[in-house]
Amino acid sequence: MFTPEELAAIPLFSTLSPAKLTEVAKHAADIRLGPGDYAVHEGEDPALFIVLSGLIEVIRRADGIEQKVGERGPGVMHGEIPLVFGVQFQVASRALEQTRVLRLDARHYYALAADAPEIAKAVRESADHRVSGGAADRAGDEAL
Repeated sequence: MFTPEELAAIPLFSTLSPAKLTEVAKHAADIRLGPGDYAVHEGEDPALFIVLSGLIEVIRRADGIEQKVGERGPGVMHGEIPLVFGVQFQVASRALEQTRVLRLDARHYYALAADAPEIAKAVRESADHRVSGGAADRAGDEAL
């Protein structure tokens, strides 16, 4: 479980009020993954993930062949495209090492985004960047 103080240290949430941080803390899942463990599979419902430590790789399968399409390191989000465009995950992600991620389901993300337009804007910008060819999609992507 997250504390409001831990959440305030995440750049995406740093502008939220203590009350909003407490609300997010109630609903955010604290997931710990070992190497090879999946955070999300292709076809799952939208959710927001933020890597807190470790590293995940983003993969897609085409004709049964797995292809790595990016990585996410600490502070970097994953899941913004399904949230913004209202689709299921078109990719999967799994840990490359011991990794800790925050997961906020779509219902709670949308409620947060409605109350905190800066969150919605940051997630939208990240989704637009990835869709428009920000395919440099590496762990070094700017932490949001």
